Amino acid sequence: MKTAFVTGGSGFLGMNLIERLLTEKWKVTTMDLSSSNARYLEDVGVQLAIGDITDPVSCENALPKNTDAVFHVAGNTSHWKLGDQLQTKVNVVGTRNMVNASLKKNAHRFIYTSSIAAYGFQPEKITEETKSSADNFWINYFRTKRLAELEVHDGIKQGLDAVIINPFIC
Repeated sequence: MKTAFVTGGSGFLGMNLIERLLTEKWKVTTMDLSSSNARYLEDVGVQLAIGDITDPVSCENALPKNTDAVFHVAGNTSHWKLGDQLQTKVNVVGTRNMVNASLKKNAHRFIYTSSIAAYGFQPEKITEETKSSADNFWINYFRTKRLAELEVHDGIKQGLDAVIINPFIC
């Protein structure tokens, strides 16, 4: 049986991902904040780990060794300027912590759900070769998604098998 670890399992992406993984007969563990309404996931067979991606020890303790796939979907999508500091901590530091935990716990694959925002605004079609303009963008969400992707790329340099997904809205 394949094993999955999902951050943010009580969120919109996390819930839908977990539902699909369970349909495909994966053994799923999710890590969510104690304030999240995730207890119902235990009723459908999901192992619930209470933790915080901004705490590296929490990430390491929650992630089982040799997990087949770590799906890092937790994040802060706010565009509220007063929340920028927390958003940076969640999106950038949280991703760094999950990358490091995945390396230490020998995760077989790391799948990071980023955003098309990580590329900034672009005048033409975006491809994997498109240079991001988000580094100095005025919307913190754009910057943090770009910086989080750079954390994943650092993990790849250290041997992490990782994939970055950039969903968008049409």
